[in-house]
Amino acid sequence: MNRLVLKNKKAQHNYEIIETYIAGIELKGVEVVALRNKKLSFSDSFISVNNEVFWKNAHISLSNQSDFEKVSENRNRKLLLHKKEILKIKNAINIKGYTVIPLELILSNNKFKLKIGVAKGLKKYDKRLKEKEKTLNMEIKRSFKSL
Repeated sequence: MNRLVLKNKKAQHNYEIIETYIAGIELKGVEVVALRNKKLSFSDSFISVNNEVFWKNAHISLSNQSDFEKVSENRNRKLLLHKKEILKIKNAINIKGYTVIPLELILSNNKFKLKIGVAKGLKKYDKRLKEKEKTLNMEIKRSFKSL
């Protein structure tokens, strides 16, 4: 059973998502407690891909941090993916303008998973066109409701 914990709302607005993957996350015990309380900020976080995949600059607020386990709030967290998936992502990044971004944090069988997406950044005029289409669709729906 999958349950959505948090969603990166700016991702859909700033990027065109091409392909998505679900990755496990290496977390410390204190971080798991903080994520259950939804103390996460997606802003400025990104995915780094070499031979391994890391989630960098994600801020997890650790208010109840114990003394014996000191953990940085912005530390790099390793993402767990199959080797074939990592190679696919690496090949996609080599194409100009593509990047990997975090999309959603999911709780699945008491394990946190991160849904990541290979995406292409949108230009300003693309965003305006998208917004225009959205408003037109809303107006069409309203006109049908009034009939």
